[in-house]
Amino acid sequence: MTLVDISPVGLEKAERLARERGCRIETIAADLTIWDWPLGQFDLVVEIFVHVPIAERQVIHRAMAACLRPGGLALVEAFQKGQTAQSSGGPRTAPLLYDAPALAADFTDLCTLELLEGTVLLAEGSKHRGPAQVVRYLGLRT
Repeated sequence: MTLVDISPVGLEKAERLARERGCRIETIAADLTIWDWPLGQFDLVVEIFVHVPIAERQVIHRAMAACLRPGGLALVEAFQKGQTAQSSGGPRTAPLLYDAPALAADFTDLCTLELLEGTVLLAEGSKHRGPAQVVRYLGLRT
């Protein structure tokens, strides 16, 4: 398993948790917008709560699609625009938040298997607790 994150602190936490659970991971500290994504190499790519400006988001999503092998899946979960009314975390500026049509449009090279918007209950530390408005995408490389 390969983890890529811009935050060395986040990667250190992931490494610690992996060791505690007896898992092996590779971590790479990188900005996803300029990382040299390995084309056609992954069976699954996952993006969880990555909130960047729209142009950067589209670069990341195109790269995610391109790095999948045939039969590979892309999974994204992000806060949607309604999240600004919630106190469970996430950006407070609309351009950094997602909506389902825009998210699906980012992955035109994939077959959309699921595209969901709704409320989930977060319990991920003190800053991400309570109801949250999210969008989820699952796409398949054919």
